[in-house]
Amino acid sequence: MITPEKLYNLNSAPRISFSYGVAKKWTLNASSGVYYKLPVYSVLGFADNNNVLANKSAKYTRSTHYTSDVEFLPNDGLRFTVEGFCKQYANVAVSARDAISLANLGTDFTALGNEAVITNGKGKAYGIALFVQKKLTKKFFRILSYTYYRSLYSGTCSKLIVSSWDNRQLLSDTWG
Repeated sequence: MITPEKLYNLNSAPRISFSYGVAKKWTLNASSGVYYKLPVYSVLGFADNNNVLANKSAKYTRSTHYTSDVEFLPNDGLRFTVEGFCKQYANVAVSARDAISLANLGTDFTALGNEAVITNGKGKAYGIALFVQKKLTKKFFRILSYTYYRSLYSGTCSKLIVSSWDNRQLLSDTWG
């Protein structure tokens, strides 16, 4: 279990970003960072038959992100970006009973993580995103994005398999 003394190290996870204007309306951006996420409460609160918390030693999930994009600003009210990203996950919760990553079990209507887990799973997600933003001008705005991605996780074996969240394509359109 992560103690309050170790929490300082989680909050000081490294991050770096870079932005370079290559032309008047074009910018290259890149960033990288390490992030930590507390296990879900159903994992942390699971008690065995003796009413002992079975997952007291569950580790925070570690996520290392890498992104880079090209941004084009043709005018003050319009922005286009193309972004590539990769995320690497460590300390992912894995079912102690089934040896399957909880990330591969999440599409049922059930209490996910209500079982003993070990936090030695791995995962990765990567993809490309296209983004268009029209800022609020003349009483109209719009944000349109499309992402193609892959999401893979491993259980106790090291083989990465498609996660339950790997629907590969996301389309979002917001306007008003």
